[in-house]
Amino acid sequence: MLQCSPDKLSPLEVDPQRHVVCAIEGALRLIAGEPVQVSMRAYPCTAPGKTERLLQVFHGVAGVLTTTGRNRSLVSGEQLAYRNGRIDYFADHLISHWRAFGKIDRPFFVVPGGEPVKSISAITGCDPAPVPQLYISDIHCTVVVMANWQGYPAVIHYGECDDAVDDIVKRAAGYALVFQDGRFAPFLARTFSFRKLADGSAIIAQSRIESDPYEFSWSKVDRATEFWLTREVPRERQGFYQIDSRLSDLRQFFPAYIDSITPMMDVFREWCELARLPADLSHGDFWLGNVLFKGDQIVGIIDWEWPRRNGLPLLDALYMLLNSTARKYQVTLPFYLRQLWADEVEDHDLAVRLESLCTQSGMDRDDLKFIGLALWFETLWKVGSSGWVNLDLWFNDSFHLTIPVIQTWLESRSGDNPHRIVSAAMSAR
Repeated sequence: MLQCSPDKLSPLEVDPQRHVVCAIEGALRLIAGEPVQVSMRAYPCTAPGKTERLLQVFHGVAGVLTTTGRNRSLVSGEQLAYRNGRIDYFADHLISHWRAFGKIDRPFFVVPGGEPVKSISAITGCDPAPVPQLYISDIHCTVVVMANWQGYPAVIHYGECDDAVDDIVKRAAGYALVFQDGRFAPFLARTFSFRKLADGSAIIAQSRIESDPYEFSWSKVDRATEFWLTREVPRERQGFYQIDSRLSDLRQFFPAYIDSITPMMDVFREWCELARLPADLSHGDFWLGNVLFKGDQIVGIIDWEWPRRNGLPLLDALYMLLNSTARKYQVTLPFYLRQLWADEVEDHDLAVRLESLCTQSGMDRDDLKFIGLALWFETLWKVGSSGWVNLDLWFNDSFHLTIPVIQTWLESRSGDNPHRIVSAAMSAR
């Protein structure tokens, strides 16, 4: 059995370029029953251009040639060019399927093995019927298998690389932690199996919660936020939110930015000591995509990779508002954090709910900005502990565009001397 503490996670060294093909290689491994190499050049970190699309088709044709005379399977998917979506696989009538995939916008693979369902079942332990469905995501390298497990509908996560295995370990540890809290038991998936395979890969199989397809709506956001903030905190768990250990970790994760973020940390600590925010179990990735609905009723809460025993539910509520809106408009979380700190929230529905969150929590707008600062620190910590510290686009959005906005907000709080707070924090060092 794999072991992991949900409160202390070791940072990983992740090669972003290598990482982008992990999920595809994992899916092909499940289908073929053996390792299959995927070209990193054909599947870049960014959206593929015409050259990359041609390479994707070329490698598909190469697969046809190298598997001639062998049992083989055809693999494709509508979003495969972008390392996203459902993976389709076929072991019969291959010629008719090839005709459909002989286009630059529909890459394909031809891999050894003519019994993909048998292979998937043997590796993951799922039932062979109904036919397992495979999905990958451009932001995760685990493969999601939708299948049955001993007759029960299940969701299986399979991972090969260190980062994928770490995600699975965190998922299992998070669910184990949350299961100890009876308040959330009715909304959690049941874990059928969690194990590491002989080749170093790992799987976790969990029950599938029947729910409606994901759809953004402000009524669902409101329902989820209300559910999260109105839960009763047991007396024995009452305490105050602490983030000091994670702030210390940021010094190791992002040494090049420590001169900029240390003054912000110092000001935040001072505010946190005065605010004495009540702590409770937090989710860590509480946005609308991780809350399952049936009609207008919440039936499940999923993806517990980042829970905290003494976290901040109010931070989760702010994340629900900002990240759900960011996903709706396909922008980043820092984009809306910058609008919050600058008092320039453009979306009217979001602005109304931010004001409501202030009223509900008894905080003013400046306090909510500090909750936003806590959210930014927590996000940096998650990225750093996961090893994603070499992504130029991420750094530009989360540091280069964001730090000046935070500095401007903090300086505006210092009255007659706009540089007093930040300068004093720098001098104290």
